[in-house]
Order: sequence, then structure tokens, then C-alpha cells
Amino acid sequence: AAVHFKFLHEQDVESAYHLAIYELMAKDGLTEIFNKRKFEEELQRELARALRHQRPLSLIIFDLDEFKTINDSYGHLCGDFILKQVASLARDMVRPEQMLARVGGDEFVILAPETSGEGAEALASKLRDRIAVYEHRYGDIRITLGCSFGVAELTRRMSTPQDLYQAADEALLLAKRSGRNRVAVYSGPQG
Repeated sequence: AAVHFKFLHEQDVESAYHLAIYELMAKDGLTEIFNKRKFEEELQRELARALRHQRPLSLIIFDLDEFKTINDSYGHLCGDFILKQVASLARDMVRPEQMLARVGGDEFVILAPETSGEGAEALASKLRDRIAVYEHRYGDIRITLGCSFGVAELTRRMSTPQDLYQAADEALLLAKRSGRNRVAVYSGPQG
């Protein structure tokens, strides 16, 4: 039988070390998806590219409805389990060129380059439906879970990452005010 040996050079060990450090800096420790810092870097880069080449760019912000109630009723270990489950369901639905990140508590984002507002709305709706029908179980506890989604597409009036984020956040607030567990699309000043 053939025997293969892999020789580690100093450079290989150093590269592995730097990759491990990068992963620690870029990933959320609980959900193992990207973190807020990495998201902000990618948003800056993708926004500049979209503006320069006049390409579509959309942002989806979503969070878990009544998440505090889950933590208060069943404990933080249950809440952490649910966050991991939602991250896994979302990870399975995003395309390789899209970015999923946890930006705080129970708030997630999907950065979608080359995606129109309609495409982002369709993705958000599919993910909302997937989370709503999924059987969330923590031991013997069955949890009904809903998520609210805000969707925004980059417009000519937006020039900073904060502009796009704020638009998606306004849509998220609209989804919550409209009854939760729904998708809302930013419809502010166009152009």
C-alpha cells in the first residue's frame, strides 16, 4: 500500500497559526458563523464594489421574535441552542457568495452581493418559512419560533454602509410593528 507523508515546514505551521487566529477573530464563538467585525469589513468592501460597478447589493437583517421569553422561560442554554439551530438553518440557505453573520444577541444579517431587493426578499421569505416550520426541540421542550426580517437594496441615495444597514433596520422595525414573523422591505426614498 502506498504511504504518504506530509512534512511540515516552519511556514506551514506559521500559516496554520495565522489561519487559526483569523478564524477566532472572524467567527462568532457560539454559532460558528461570521461575527459583526467580519460583517462590517465585508459590507464596506461589497458596498464600494457595488457602487463602483453599479451592481446590485442587498442586506437582510433578522432576529428571533420574543427571544428574551425563551431565555427567561427555559434558560440561556436553551437560548444558545436555538441560536445555533437558526444559524445552521440559515447557513444551509445562503449561497457561497453571500455572507451570514451574527451581529449581536439574537440578530443576524445576510449580505447578498449581486442580489436585487426582490431576490433578497425571496430568500428572507424562504428562510422565515423554514424557521417557522422547523421542529425546534431542546430536550423535551418544543419551541415555536418566529423571526422578523428587514430587507433593503442599495440605492443611489445610499453612499455608506450605515445607509444600507439603517434601511434594512427600518424594514426590520416595520416587520415587528406589523405583527412579527414576517418580511418587510425598505421602501424609503428611491433613486
